[in-house]
Amino acid sequence: MTTDVTPELAEAIQRGYDRRDRANMVPTIAYFQALLAEHPGHPVLVYEVGGAYDTAGQEETARGYYERALALGLDGDVLRRCLCQYASTLRWLGELDESLAVLDRARREFPDSDSVRVCNG
Repeated sequence: MTTDVTPELAEAIQRGYDRRDRANMVPTIAYFQALLAEHPGHPVLVYEVGGAYDTAGQEETARGYYERALALGLDGDVLRRCLCQYASTLRWLGELDESLAVLDRARREFPDSDSVRVCNG
């Protein structure tokens, strides 16, 4: 499985963000689901679908996507963002020990990241 994001895919992801309405995430979820259907199993798109559900307040659904994206293999900045969001989702779901374990991983893998430090704050 490739984690590569072509320039075209990066543009498509950005279009999803540009059109996002946080008050009504249904179209954004549908957009990222359709994009994932075009690129089945792409870890970055699995993560993006999870993020859309997370923004919609559907943490339990988001959790499954985050876990799947991590299992498929993320790296770099997308991995950092996924770990922070996944830890936050686990915290919202009341799974504090699991959340702390994810944050510990983020700290180990991204020791110089300001956003990881903020997540840990």
